[in-house]
Amino acid sequence: MAITKPSFLGTKVYLDYDLNRVLEYIDWDPFFSTWQIRGKYPNRTFPKIFKDKTVGEEAKKLYDNAKKMLADIIENKLVEARGIVGFYPANQVDIDDVEI
Repeated sequence: MAITKPSFLGTKVYLDYDLNRVLEYIDWDPFFSTWQIRGKYPNRTFPKIFKDKTVGEEAKKLYDNAKKMLADIIENKLVEARGIVGFYPANQVDIDDVEI
């Protein structure tokens, strides 16, 4: 397996990270489960839940409302995303140890 070298070494801080870039990583299945909206197989998961005969219409309404709320949060900067990432040189020592 090839080891990919990071584009930088050290620490990189992200302040006010663009929340639009985070939206695509939202896992909507726990969201629907929390609201106790559960489709039946094979329409149990997002986005297939919208096709479910029993809960599909309600799931779509809930999803649309959630997307509107997220758009409002992003537009009005009600939440700020911050993060930090660090890459440091390291070596394997023996089998189970890492030298940094």
